[in-house]
Amino acid sequence: MGLNDKVSLYASAPAITFEPSTSLGEAVSALLVLHKHRILVGRGVAVTGIIEPGDIPVVFERLGIGAWNTPIAALAKSRPPVIGEDTTVGEAAELMVRTGLSTLLVDMRGALGVFTSWDVLQAVEPEELLAPVSEVVGSLHPRVSPNEPVETALESMASSGRSVVLVGVESPWGFLEPLSALKAAVEGLTAGDAAEPIDVFTHCEGALSEVVAAMVDAASRLAVVHSGWKPLASLDEFDVVRAAAGFWVGQRLRSGGGA
Repeated sequence: MGLNDKVSLYASAPAITFEPSTSLGEAVSALLVLHKHRILVGRGVAVTGIIEPGDIPVVFERLGIGAWNTPIAALAKSRPPVIGEDTTVGEAAELMVRTGLSTLLVDMRGALGVFTSWDVLQAVEPEELLAPVSEVVGSLHPRVSPNEPVETALESMASSGRSVVLVGVESPWGFLEPLSALKAAVEGLTAGDAAEPIDVFTHCEGALSEVVAAMVDAASRLAVVHSGWKPLASLDEFDVVRAAAGFWVGQRLRSGGGA
């Protein structure tokens, strides 16, 4: 079913929340152990706000290392929209693009679930998103040298509006994401010391669905597109969400269901 699946098939529940007085550093450290990326602020099932990965570089740009000890209630934005458990993945992807959020809450018959941009990738079927990946990607994400401090990577994320930075200028081999980058900055690491290896390399002629499948198999939120041995572009999970939303809307229009 793919993008026509219900979000309840992919959402995680119950939502993990952090008390408003929790420091950003405490929340980040806990989420890195759990391999999660969103900080939900609240008590129990009551969610009052959220800090998404893309918010971390902006916070760091404003507060520097001091962000680590700042209560999350002072940094969070409003609670993301709540959708029904019968909402389709395609509808959720379209809502993410419309709101600019990569996280939605799901009302799951009393329990509160969390549906993220990564869940969209997991739902994509091989017969969906058949356009060549070259039609979807634009350029490479911002790049930093392995010898530069992680602070430089966070600043690059903030200025570019991207929540991933590549490590390696001529031939990127690794990448940094906001939560792990913030912790590495506090520890005084360089970008090369903190980078995760890029596991997904693909050629520009392949279908986007093939790239998405490779990203899911490798549990990697980033893929680099090559022509020969030259890196041309890269895409992250929200690039896939945008493509999925466009595919779903086009499918609805073709079937006469409206946007």
